Amino acid sequence: MTLLDSLLVAEEDQGKTQLSRFRQPANSNTPTALLSTLGKFATLQSWHVDAWEMSVLNPNRQKFLARLGRKYTVQALRRMGPERRYPILLSFLKQTLIDLTDESIDLFDVCIASRHKKARKALQDYQAEIVETTEAHSQLLQTIGDVILDNTVTDGDLRQAIYLHIPRSNLQLAVKEAHALRRPNGYLDFLDDHYSYVRQFAPQFLATLSFESHEEDAPLLEAIEVFRALNMTKRRTLPDDVPVDFVPDNWQRFVAPEGQPKRRAYELCTLSTLRDKLRSGDIYLPNSRRYTDPETFLIPRSAWPTLPHSARRSIRSNASLSTRTRPSQARAGGPSTSFRIRPPRMSTVATSPTASTRTRSIRT
Repeated sequence: MTLLDSLLVAEEDQGKTQLSRFRQPANSNTPTALLSTLGKFATLQSWHVDAWEMSVLNPNRQKFLARLGRKYTVQALRRMGPERRYPILLSFLKQTLIDLTDESIDLFDVCIASRHKKARKALQDYQAEIVETTEAHSQLLQTIGDVILDNTVTDGDLRQAIYLHIPRSNLQLAVKEAHALRRPNGYLDFLDDHYSYVRQFAPQFLATLSFESHEEDAPLLEAIEVFRALNMTKRRTLPDDVPVDFVPDNWQRFVAPEGQPKRRAYELCTLSTLRDKLRSGDIYLPNSRRYTDPETFLIPRSAWPTLPHSARRSIRSNASLSTRTRPSQARAGGPSTSFRIRPPRMSTVATSPTASTRTRSIRT
């Protein structure tokens, strides 16, 4: 039995075929769903699907066959001849690898973004919660200050005078509350409370997917390698020479309050920065559609000298015009100049009678 035929055989422990498992998309934005998607991606990687040579099939033909692989039932695929079944299954697995890559990044993005949202909400709740406590402590300070500044109260009687206005038990409770108050520098201090949530998927996420960048010196990729090594060896302490050039300014006090990066804060910063770099296209993945190398949508560098001079001059003039119009857009509240290039949507062929009539008339 070949690998492709095994996709159509029901597994004994689950009663479902592997084909059905690969067809099932994630149904929630949770660490469990992300781990399931990464598991399916790792299975395809172990089959070396990314290295399969399928250039004999047109890319659009591959997408069409992949859609058939999702559409046909297992019984229908079994009844097909090998010459028809195998191209469908090959194309399906090839496209599924790309879809799982994008799905993994989408789930990772949502999981990280949800933690930032909850951390900001926790800061707001905390600030609202301490308003009453702060007002009560302010009244106590005012009362104690009035007693201390009262010239009729001698130094020997000062303590008893304070206790006369404020019972000792109330003062002890206020001091205890003051010690318990957190002094956050921002919402990032509350992000640390979600570290255990992030650790549910972070090790497998970094170990399964491979990230690339056009930058010769990419400190973020070096930081990812550091955590891959730490997760593999199960070490908890960071090396002394971890890269910190990628750490944003607003993260500095959270990551390294005493000069040396802390493990938890440094890992949260690495994952959050990775999410931002994936959004902008500075970091990309090889087997992806939405998070692929942005340069694949541009004219290859090697082909640029072979273009006609008029074409190159037109491209340069359009780029110059775009650069001149961006500041005015920014002042007018226009779109941001930082964006990720997305592949164009594939147009569908109309199958309605009207469209067919128009097509025939054009041909005539």
